Amino acid sequence: METKLITLENEALRVQISTLGAELQSIVKKENGREYLWQGDPAVWRKRAPWLFPIIGQLRGGAYRYHGAAYTTMPMHGFASKMHFDAAAKSEAEAVFTLRATEETLAMYPWRFVLTITYAISGDALAIRCDVRCEDAQEMYFSLGAHPGFVCAPGDTLSFDGAGTLFCQRLNLDSHLLEPEATQMEETIELQETLFDADAMLLRAPACKGATLRRADGTGVRYEFGRVPWVGVWTRAHGGLPYICIEPWYGVDDPVDAQGDIEKKLDIVRLDAGETFTMKLSIRPL
Repeated sequence: METKLITLENEALRVQISTLGAELQSIVKKENGREYLWQGDPAVWRKRAPWLFPIIGQLRGGAYRYHGAAYTTMPMHGFASKMHFDAAAKSEAEAVFTLRATEETLAMYPWRFVLTITYAISGDALAIRCDVRCEDAQEMYFSLGAHPGFVCAPGDTLSFDGAGTLFCQRLNLDSHLLEPEATQMEETIELQETLFDADAMLLRAPACKGATLRRADGTGVRYEFGRVPWVGVWTRAHGGLPYICIEPWYGVDDPVDAQGDIEKKLDIVRLDAGETFTMKLSIRPL
């Protein structure tokens, strides 16, 4: 299927989204002409803002079980970012992207679903709404997460407003599975490359509903995501810190001692037949 770019535009913003993975490709503020979204680089990180569905991160042993059956072909972070969505522009400032179960997905993930991602710009903000609907006759289990990378540099700050005490867990560098130990963090972080020598910082059940990236030149991003079970903070280690990913997640990588049953996966979301789950996000360039 041919990949297309959908452009949304108003007096303040120009936003582009790819039909491949319904992935954000660009956020430009017209007032200053600046690009706020990382533009991808195969030598550093080729993605820009992938969607993570129906799992997040790594599965222990590369597999999960449901009702006694083992599923062994699910890629890390799921399959949504690798699939083409149907796209429909509702206006110059709004577009809807839809992914449905196929024979290909059913081989990896035994549920029929509809994943709908709506992008809409209003004033100087981009609103994103993600709806997951269970189209199956039985209960459905899934994780859902965003993974946008914003342009930054060492010395910029990332603040989780009103977060209080933050607790950070890390991934085992060999298995990419979640270690149980947690360390305390301040709610404002000065971004430095060395923070990511041990890979992502995964914030468990933060009390914040949003974060602000403040750049040394006075620009930045205000990112609102509501209360979520996890927020990942990541850039590729030793890559120079040209971007920072702020990742609200419903779900996380398997712990090092995970048993493999998807119903018991950490912070998995459960939907009954016909139910819909919604996640709302907002991005405002500063």
